[in-house]
Amino acid sequence: MSDQALLSLRDLRLRYGAGPEVLCGVSLEIAAGGMLSLIGPSGAGKSALARAILRLDEASGAQVTGGCVLWDGRDIAEANAADLRTLRGGDVGMVFQDASAALNPVLRIGVQMREALRLHGGLRGQGTQARAEALLADCQMPDPKKIMSQYPHQLSGGLRQRVMIAIALAGGPRLLIADEPTSALDASLRAALLALLDRLRREKGLALLLVTHDMTAAWRMGGDVAVMEAGRVVETGPVDEVLVRPVHAQTRALVAAMPGRAIGPRAPPPGAGVLSVRGLGVRYPAGSAMFRDGRRSLWAAHNVSFDIARGETLALVGESGSGKSSVARAILRLGPVAQGRVELGGRNVLSLSPRALHMARAEMQMVFQDPMGSLDPRRSLAAQVAEPLQNYARPAGKSVIEALFAQVGLSPDLMARYPHQASGGQRQRVAIARALALKPALIVADEAVSALDTHVQGEVLRLMQELQQRLGLAYLFISHDLAVVSQIAHRIAVMTEGRIVEIGPVERVLRAPQHPYTQRLMAAAALDATPAPPGSPPTLPRGQSPDAPVYKQAAPGHLVATE
Repeated sequence: MSDQALLSLRDLRLRYGAGPEVLCGVSLEIAAGGMLSLIGPSGAGKSALARAILRLDEASGAQVTGGCVLWDGRDIAEANAADLRTLRGGDVGMVFQDASAALNPVLRIGVQMREALRLHGGLRGQGTQARAEALLADCQMPDPKKIMSQYPHQLSGGLRQRVMIAIALAGGPRLLIADEPTSALDASLRAALLALLDRLRREKGLALLLVTHDMTAAWRMGGDVAVMEAGRVVETGPVDEVLVRPVHAQTRALVAAMPGRAIGPRAPPPGAGVLSVRGLGVRYPAGSAMFRDGRRSLWAAHNVSFDIARGETLALVGESGSGKSSVARAILRLGPVAQGRVELGGRNVLSLSPRALHMARAEMQMVFQDPMGSLDPRRSLAAQVAEPLQNYARPAGKSVIEALFAQVGLSPDLMARYPHQASGGQRQRVAIARALALKPALIVADEAVSALDTHVQGEVLRLMQELQQRLGLAYLFISHDLAVVSQIAHRIAVMTEGRIVEIGPVERVLRAPQHPYTQRLMAAAALDATPAPPGSPPTLPRGQSPDAPVYKQAAPGHLVATE
């Protein structure tokens, strides 16, 4: 190891409480201005390593049992409280995976920006506002002055991540740690954020530690890469050597799992209708969480119609802000509905009484995009899976919960853990187990695998297909990832600006997209999956959103909106 490294980890060992070691002798270093991607499957210890650098998990029982972390040659274990305050947010900025959880939901963006500048930038008075707006502009935020007056929930996922980056830059750091910053973003937003991080690193001379399960992201960012497995670093080197000529079996498996464009399932067997949506409209009133633009109301969905049969998966795809999640929440009556019908098993869900709706929800369950938001941080993972069973007075004994954990590939040893003690992939599997507990007819999966690495994604998708074939489940699968959709969907509905502009069998839509918007999605997805020279973040095709659609028949069962 070099004595000139900005950050150096030497034989670092870490465990939580009396549990097994989550880091088992990790040695790494990053030079000033360097680029290191830390990759590996979910649960490999990547995030635990990133958090150990700043001693963030000590209150949760994290203990360094061997080795050390050196910052500029000094062991951070010797740092006192004042030193840690200087290190956290000053010398080292951190961009967390889930910006909605990391940002304070009750404080405006401007308050949070000014706080970071005061604590870590030493700024006071009127200059703070100008500096905050400049940082937001540097992170390519539209209208920084307006953003300063808004709350986190009023911003899209991509904008929240940019706010997180601006806050991380407030103290003028020498190292930026980005922990899965693009895991929940669509292809174009992911490319734009990676390009932003790369530009900031080069212009400001920052060192960047990118924690990711996205092999394409690591390839495009260039620099060095370290591959982790079960708490150990198993391979390191320049990214264009490690990913082109992988040596270790784990690296080879990760490279083999990089996304392709194979079309997955065939047409489902004929089944009875489970869900029928007709003319669904979703409108948010002024003052709601979705209201941003000064209008009297915000239409998130217009005249949405589709059907899902038993044993079928319909994928609802589109870029961030297209209205996909609003439609999903409206179907389960978790959000506002302005018009239309939603029939589940022949019953209009929108007209049910509260008691009847409670009973109907046993037949339709949802897996949310953000497991940290949907899981209770104060309850064990086992208790979270048992909760829906208890709500419907069904058996919820230990053996039942163990069986549900096994269904989603989780060890019973995890049952006593809390959400913060599990990896992102493990947390989402718990959320899937909870959705399966009541044996529903319909599962609405809202970006259910977006936070998982490609290897684990494949395992979860295969699990969902097996469950579907065995139980006849119907899936409404919401995603921005066309590689994932190609593996699980039978049909695809493409959304933009709250409208479905194309719907048809997966083979036809992905191989011969008819609508210009679908064609742009396919172009962006193809570029996202195509290797480019390391260190060259992609520039994705641009285009205006299509006008309100009028449908025409493109092929049997394939509808496309005209311009």
